[in-house]
Amino acid sequence: MVSHAYDQIADSYDEDWYGLYAESSRRAVAQIVAAFPDAADLHVADLAVGTGNTLDSLYRRLNLRTATGFDVSTGMLGKAFDKLPRRTRLVHDTAANVENYLQAASLDLVLCHFLLRYLEPEVVLSTACRLLKPGGVFSLVTSTQRSLIEAHTGRFEKPGRLFGVHRRLAVGGNPLNHAMSIELLQHYGLEIVTDELYREVVTFRSYDDVRAWAFESGWAAELFGERIKLRSVFVRAAFALIEFFMWPLYPVDATNEISIVLARKPR
Repeated sequence: MVSHAYDQIADSYDEDWYGLYAESSRRAVAQIVAAFPDAADLHVADLAVGTGNTLDSLYRRLNLRTATGFDVSTGMLGKAFDKLPRRTRLVHDTAANVENYLQAASLDLVLCHFLLRYLEPEVVLSTACRLLKPGGVFSLVTSTQRSLIEAHTGRFEKPGRLFGVHRRLAVGGNPLNHAMSIELLQHYGLEIVTDELYREVVTFRSYDDVRAWAFESGWAAELFGERIKLRSVFVRAAFALIEFFMWPLYPVDATNEISIVLARKPR
């Protein structure tokens, strides 16, 4: 299960290979702060709070009256609990059930960061629209299906097929590209406030980089958490063999794409 996979990587998640999560969060927070220049007593929900980094940044920049964070991983919630103010409400549940905990039209801000791959967009966005007050804003951060496209083409094509990289990027509700992220929000009646396509060229210099990206940061952790136990002798041997045959491929540069969009519910 996804929850089990993220429980396993909770301790290493904040190591954040290449800083992709930290930079995405920084840019999203900058959009949010610009949208609330004089706001006070904001009511906020993070639909996939993870280890709490984005909420922590918002506490430092804005006046949050209430903040609720949801996550399916107890390991990630434990990290968030250690990091966030005690008045933060942390809920161990899927974002599909947030209306069991929050009232309609009660929120000024809803965060949806790296969640669309796990839940259908219509579930997330229709729920968020009901929870937002008129004039409230929705912060979307999501990888596109084009993200790290070189990781399953060119020199990485065969290992990419082996690991199903393209299939993993396409699973769930990840939009194909940045334009489709914007269209998705507009489809649900949200007005775009600001948007940005964050592109970062990352370099895989060794198999350790591949493992840090795929397994330890969560990009593909749920795939392996569901299907195999990495501690088994057979799996360790298989990965050692793969590493041996892949070493001539390095270094490989790959362009990472992340959509960062802020949208407002009409008043």
